[in-house]
Amino acid sequence: MNRTLHTFVNILLVATFTFCILGNGWSGEPKKYLSGMQKPDGSLTETYWKLLTLNGKKVHLGAGEKELQMVLKETGKVNGFSGCNRFMGSFHRQGTQLQFGPLAATMMMCAETMEQEQMFLKAMESSDNYIIQEEILRIYNDEKIEILRFESVYLQ
Repeated sequence: MNRTLHTFVNILLVATFTFCILGNGWSGEPKKYLSGMQKPDGSLTETYWKLLTLNGKKVHLGAGEKELQMVLKETGKVNGFSGCNRFMGSFHRQGTQLQFGPLAATMMMCAETMEQEQMFLKAMESSDNYIIQEEILRIYNDEKIEILRFESVYLQ
């Protein structure tokens, strides 16, 4: 009798497990939200944005092998690293419009990165609108030309 009960319990467990899997539509394939599905768009604010391209060209690491980056705060403030110096300032967003300024930066000199830094800050000041697709932020000037491209980075 004990052996029969043990067999019955095992069959019942297998049947319950099978019912749960089939009842939830499990097909043996990973769920689409785990693979093959588009990632959600990043958030403009409270995100670490790493600069990828500047005026269509790949950017180089700044002084100290640091990446150029920015963080836009919900308060309307922006701060980041422009290649040699840290910068800070304000931004205004309305819909897809995005303008920066005024911006201020520390006053260090880095001969090898100053040109790229000046181009980066000038591009920020000429921003007009933006779009975020998945984890990429593209900023355009008033002529609808992409001037900055960033990628969101998750801190660990």
